[in-house]
Amino acid sequence: MAFALPQKWNVAQWVTAAVVFGCVCRLSQYAAGTSLWYDESFVALNVLHKGAGALLGALEWDESAPPGFLIVERFTTAAAGRSEYAFRLVPLLAGLATVICFAFTARRICGNGPAWLWSVLMLAASTKLIVHAATLKHFTLDTLATVLIVWSALKVRTNGNNLVWILAWGILGAAGIWLSFASLFSFAGTSVVLLVAAVCARRPREIAPLAAANLLVLISLLTLADPIRAQLGTHGLLGYWSRAGAFPPTNSLPGLGWWLAVSITGFSGYFWRWPGVVMLTLAIVGAGALWRSQRRSEMLMLLLPIGFALMASGLRRWPFGNNPHMVFAAPLLFVLVATGAEAIHVRVNSWRPWAGAVAITLLLTPGLLHAARGAVHPEYKHQLGPVFDFVRRNARPADQFIVIDLATCEFYLEGDRRCRPHAVQPGERVWFVSIQSGSNRASLTGRDSLERLKRHRSVLLVYEPYGAACYLFAREEG
Repeated sequence: MAFALPQKWNVAQWVTAAVVFGCVCRLSQYAAGTSLWYDESFVALNVLHKGAGALLGALEWDESAPPGFLIVERFTTAAAGRSEYAFRLVPLLAGLATVICFAFTARRICGNGPAWLWSVLMLAASTKLIVHAATLKHFTLDTLATVLIVWSALKVRTNGNNLVWILAWGILGAAGIWLSFASLFSFAGTSVVLLVAAVCARRPREIAPLAAANLLVLISLLTLADPIRAQLGTHGLLGYWSRAGAFPPTNSLPGLGWWLAVSITGFSGYFWRWPGVVMLTLAIVGAGALWRSQRRSEMLMLLLPIGFALMASGLRRWPFGNNPHMVFAAPLLFVLVATGAEAIHVRVNSWRPWAGAVAITLLLTPGLLHAARGAVHPEYKHQLGPVFDFVRRNARPADQFIVIDLATCEFYLEGDRRCRPHAVQPGERVWFVSIQSGSNRASLTGRDSLERLKRHRSVLLVYEPYGAACYLFAREEG
């Protein structure tokens, strides 16, 4: 073993400790019970206001979420209530399952060496993935679907024409689309590898079951075609992704090259606390190491799903780059990075025995420390829940609202129509509710409106928890 881990434990035991650490981090973030923010409120309001059948169509607020995820959320909240904990239970369970299942998947690619541990540590301690596990979005289902589909594909690759594993792979692909749109990329990538390998090896008895599994996934995809078009094809969502630079430009070749460089490096560094160029370099080295060690099928299973997502971005159907919709590829990226880091460590270790240990320490320590800190002090965003509780306790029926986060207001005030934009009447009290960046009061969103209110009205009440604030203004003076 190239890296000198303490001899009291073997690599498998260190991996177990990493899995436990990752689960503790996710449970700690979930237990914090932070307030929903606007992206989560979009999902919550659709779950609360739409029937199960309506969840198969276009969603309000230009939201996109797999129908299976929304239906499971609807049953969960019907049984457990509409608290933050109930809404986030499904993402939490998927996040925990991802950490556990990834340990088995990574082992099939990395073997029992240190690269296995590095990959599990990075996934377990990824701040993005920890936060997603306590967020009312489908992103942890994306990562879980990827891990399970790749794992079953690796079993198919190892066991040849074993019909049980081919059936399991096909079922995971067909069911996965209902819970994770992004799982289609993972299934497509593994499907290409398995079919090409079967054709090149001239194994006709394997080709037919693989084709049948693909047909099963195609039927599932066609069943979901209308919901996918209704959600992912809205002008609001496509316009938002376009403004965010998630699609490649088509009018300039230099612009396209620059977009590719920025998007790929941004995606590579999105899940770990190192610059994207460092993570991309390690991933490229890892891909080369897998190729040289005759693990080419494994390498392609890691790269092709990312490539298919990039192709979908070129067709303006999927946002590529440093955004949470690419979270499905985080497990794939971590295996590549860990493999590359270990390859460099082995090379450097032959030159200076201590240098490899230093390099691995520098790669892992920032993320591990940040995750450990988050386990003790969970991350908060905009604590609007306590704000609206304060408003509910002190509001009068005639009060008016100026609210920056309309969706979250409707969620916490349970559909109060005063959240909707309207002209403020001078003869009534006004609540101003907004969000801010951390504890910086100067960064309050909608500060111009707040200053106008202060010029004409006196402040009656102020409440400012972390990341949010509300002000109650008296009737307009004069």
